[in-house]
Amino acid sequence: MFKYVIGFFLLLAFSVIAYIFIYLGGFKSVDVSIENVGPFHVVYIENKGPYHEISGALDRVAAAIKPLNEECKKSFAIFLEDPGQMEQDRLRSHVGCILKMVHNTETQIEGLDPELQWRVIDERLYAKGVFKGSPSLGALKIYPALDDHILKKAYKKDGPIMEIYNIISEKEVTTTSLMPVKK
Repeated sequence: MFKYVIGFFLLLAFSVIAYIFIYLGGFKSVDVSIENVGPFHVVYIENKGPYHEISGALDRVAAAIKPLNEECKKSFAIFLEDPGQMEQDRLRSHVGCILKMVHNTETQIEGLDPELQWRVIDERLYAKGVFKGSPSLGALKIYPALDDHILKKAYKKDGPIMEIYNIISEKEVTTTSLMPVKK
């Protein structure tokens, strides 16, 4: 009898894990390419701390741009350090929103919260990975695919990675990772 109870709980645990993996997009593929992408008009804050804890900073930026008649449908993060080389609480990132409106780069955006910065990220060559699943699985799926693609195409990494989170609906988010590259 005891072995049936143990077997039932193991089967239940496996089923729950499999369901979560499928729900998050674990079996979805990553589309990878090398292409010119940009420019992006962005508003952001400098964030310090673990990269998996950026959602609060994204929420602050999204709330701050609402009075400017901007909606944060595409948020982003530029991860400035390698988390394998630095303590989690010292990691720096630029976290914010990609603006729909194009702003003059010579002037400050009127009404912008002084805590926020804004700039244009120019068009450039990137290794681009697109994943249509949960952002929590995005890095685990995209980064190895980007590394393989960069190696196969004989490119070199040339700067910090940028992730763009495109909110399509309440249940659907596409994560695009952009790794700057050069020949």
